[in-house]
Amino acid sequence: MTFVAAKESLFSSNDVKGYDYLFVTELTAAKINREFKSKKEMKSRLQTGTREDHNPQYVVAQAEYQKAMANFQRAQISSAMPKACYGWGCLAQALVDGIDSGLSRSGVDAAAATLSSTPQTLSKPVYSEYAYEAVEINATKLAHVDYYVIDVKKKKIYKNNFEFKDHEKFAVSYNVHDNDPDKASILKNNQSEKDVTDWEKKPVSVSLSALFNPANQTTATTQSLTSFEGFLKTFGNRTYASARPTYSKGGEVKEVKETAGELKQSSSSYRAQTIADERFDSIVIIKNAKSMGTGFYVTPELVLTAYHVVKTGSLVEMTFYDGTKTYGKVVDHDIRLDLALVKAQMAGKPLKIHTGPIKLGETVEAIGHPKNYEFTITRGVISAVRKQKGQVIGAESSVEFIQTDTPISPGNSGGPLLLKDVVIGVNDWIRVDKGSQNLNFSVSYNEIRDYLNRFDGNKK
Repeated sequence: MTFVAAKESLFSSNDVKGYDYLFVTELTAAKINREFKSKKEMKSRLQTGTREDHNPQYVVAQAEYQKAMANFQRAQISSAMPKACYGWGCLAQALVDGIDSGLSRSGVDAAAATLSSTPQTLSKPVYSEYAYEAVEINATKLAHVDYYVIDVKKKKIYKNNFEFKDHEKFAVSYNVHDNDPDKASILKNNQSEKDVTDWEKKPVSVSLSALFNPANQTTATTQSLTSFEGFLKTFGNRTYASARPTYSKGGEVKEVKETAGELKQSSSSYRAQTIADERFDSIVIIKNAKSMGTGFYVTPELVLTAYHVVKTGSLVEMTFYDGTKTYGKVVDHDIRLDLALVKAQMAGKPLKIHTGPIKLGETVEAIGHPKNYEFTITRGVISAVRKQKGQVIGAESSVEFIQTDTPISPGNSGGPLLLKDVVIGVNDWIRVDKGSQNLNFSVSYNEIRDYLNRFDGNKK
């Protein structure tokens, strides 16, 4: 039996007379997971500057020069002193004195050259201690494939499916500093993010003998082939998500760009006889080596959070309300606004971003994970909209904040401030000095929208 690749035109032309069977596959589900088994901080060092130390060889060279000068001076004195000699003896003595003086002069020249070429101080590197992350990752590739065998002559379709699963373990080092003198050795002895990504992108193969084994034959379903057009229509029921953030104004959704459809909503989870808020489908827990915060989807693959939550590393772990874990890579940030974007491995349901005016005194809600109390909802009112310095770098350029009395705590950072189901801010900081009460601040939806639009423009 000979196999040839079927072209798309084959189905549109219905010209299949020269074939006995057609084999069609449909990838119905695919998932790549990274499970972080451990994350350790590994102590190392990085060069932060230099210092000047005395060069011991300079002292040696200086002593040799002084010794050579002393020898030269003795030779000169000896040559100048009168000596009792007669005839050929005086000539021989003068010759000896001349040779001695010449040698001592050469010694001075050599010692002077050595001294001049020897630096008085030596530059020594100054090191500081830092830590990079050593992460053990269990990577998994999962796929569910429906496949169809079409008997052209009998006009029958045999449908079946198979699942593919593959595992690989990686020991990856992150945030190794460029000024670490041991960087090459560390990277040589560990794997990289690229190694993991390359494995995830590597094609998989399944043997036909595995698909057509007797066990699979008993589970196959059979249907008649009426037309290829009708058969192909069964592949057209997929749904797609918006490729850009959506903005909400006056209860209407404004699409930045036409899309192929809506993201299918995930079912809400149930815990201890409580019904989860549907907005939880869009919100994740964000963890790295040193902090925990909140993030939410603004496109199916981009999660918005606070920069101070993720700034210590480029890779973060994310957890959904139902406990599913995935990972994300920081792809952009704005320190002034204290905002960052994380490209997520797993698609999510985007929240809408508000546009237009807001009314002071309206009720708003924050969803996040204060003090590790995961998926907590708190409520307050919009107190004011203010422009002031940001909290990360305090730049002269002011940032627009939504001020509310909505209770937030560490762990809420990066999470959404919501007016019903629309984001009006990213929870950022609270004023906690003596006498302060209910002064909580979120980066305004206007700043969020401008930031997301700048990011989109950079990626065109």
